[in-house]
Amino acid sequence: KMTMRNSSNILLRYATSKRPRILRLRPWLVTTTLGIGLGCFWTFLSLRYIRNLTKNDKASVSLPRRLMGIPRSKGAIVIAGQIVVNDKPCNIAQYDLDHGKWILKDRVQLSVYNTNTEGDVFSLLANYSQPIYEPNRVFDPTMVTLPSSPRKSTDGSDIVVVGAFDTTFQTSQVTYCSVGRWDGYELSKMGEGLCNSALSKGMKITTAALAGSKDVYVAGSFETQVWNGDWRAFVKIYNVAHFNTDRQVWLPCGPSKLGCTWCTVTVMALAYDSTNDLLHIGGKFNSINSYQMQGAGLALYDPKSESMIPHPAGG
Repeated sequence: KMTMRNSSNILLRYATSKRPRILRLRPWLVTTTLGIGLGCFWTFLSLRYIRNLTKNDKASVSLPRRLMGIPRSKGAIVIAGQIVVNDKPCNIAQYDLDHGKWILKDRVQLSVYNTNTEGDVFSLLANYSQPIYEPNRVFDPTMVTLPSSPRKSTDGSDIVVVGAFDTTFQTSQVTYCSVGRWDGYELSKMGEGLCNSALSKGMKITTAALAGSKDVYVAGSFETQVWNGDWRAFVKIYNVAHFNTDRQVWLPCGPSKLGCTWCTVTVMALAYDSTNDLLHIGGKFNSINSYQMQGAGLALYDPKSESMIPHPAGG
């Protein structure tokens, strides 16, 4: 029997003496059904969005590597020194782990002026000065920006190269002053003016340290002078130099001078303490500004006060 209640509602009744059957839905079945429905709906919207983007032949869709199934780059290995790669000598070489081959766009053969000897690399410093420190970040050559224009700050993919070299090949007049920046393809200069032809003969830089994203310290066995625009005068640098990427200038670490009564002063290690903003210096020396140290070989530099003192740990 069917009866009408109002124009918008219909009520069905069964003309029977039996009790009406009630359909009972289980909670897990409702949840599962809703989940599948929402998933299908979301997939439909995503595919429709991608289809709309690709209607134009010139359009392209860039999906994440994991979504596209593209494996993450294995990175590269950079080696330096006096080496031979592919039966030819060079000083810096990079091996692509993804393709299993050496990347040698320009074969770097470092040279020292006024000598027949090759240049040498003493240390490589990986730059992890990106805003967010990622110790597990893999060096990816494909993500490196070629130095078509000067860059004041580094992007985390550069490597600081220090050693004993003036230029990249014998006929070049571009002077590197024993320090450069390797970007995965080329060796570029770090600033100007660190070398002085009258003072910096036999200049050797043995170590380097990063102090944030805009400051680099290098040290070794050298004496030179640089132009200080603030003072409008040349200032001497003894064994430790500071480079600022914003100003693109080399400056000394204050007026301090390391000395040694039994050897040639050579700084062999630098370590920057970012918590206390202090530079730890280690090497062959036993005096600071003619002050004889009780312990030899360790010093501490404070960039804020531009002062260098004997290390509290002794030596």
